[in-house]
Amino acid sequence: MRKLSSTIVPRDIVLPACGWIICSWLLTIGIRTPLAPASFSYQSHMQLLMLSIGVGFFIGWPLLRLSQKPPNKVVPEMLLDMFVLLVLWQAIFWPLSTVIKWPTGSVIILNALLCLWTMMIGAFLTLALTYNNRAIRLLTMTVILIIIILPLAFALIAIVQGVTPAIWTTSSPLELIRQITSHASITGQPLSPIVIQPWIWLSSVSAATILSWTCAIAYCLVGHQSPLAPPNDVIGNRTSRDE
Repeated sequence: MRKLSSTIVPRDIVLPACGWIICSWLLTIGIRTPLAPASFSYQSHMQLLMLSIGVGFFIGWPLLRLSQKPPNKVVPEMLLDMFVLLVLWQAIFWPLSTVIKWPTGSVIILNALLCLWTMMIGAFLTLALTYNNRAIRLLTMTVILIIIILPLAFALIAIVQGVTPAIWTTSSPLELIRQITSHASITGQPLSPIVIQPWIWLSSVSAATILSWTCAIAYCLVGHQSPLAPPNDVIGNRTSRDE
């Protein structure tokens, strides 16, 4: 019974995720009501909250999982992690989006963007944890950090210099979230020229997510491992064949 409950309720991801979201809320929005409460008074705070949650999902979650011992069944555990994170995200995002009164297009794009990137990160973690190799874990985390942080850093440097960031910087989900939640976007005005067609990026992320999970499951099958089997089986099978 104890083993079943620990599988159904992954406390090692629920507690850190809830703690991160609560801290993000306190640091960005706080518990005090603005002097003139209105939707526009929460816009900048909401943007910071979205970015903070994105950092937790895209960087904090991989750091947590890649620093731990691989679970017995990688694919079910990663799917359960994604389910927990996305449920928490939906519980926060939709009530706040009604308060801010964002345009429908921005709401749909933001929600889909964070969900798709969370699923893509889950595919990366599945590949790294299935292989169960320290070097692969380090390489996976390095790739994730480069994808998430490097374009955002270049975009912020360009903004400080008074230059329009290059369009490739929106390959980072954090930069795309920053642009979508900018004042011009959430007030219903035309999107910045930097984000020419956010739906194009959304389609690209969808395709990349499907491809990532296809590769993760195919890797398990090629290694003669069921996606529901423990990760060590892959290495064991390969070792036996080599001998």
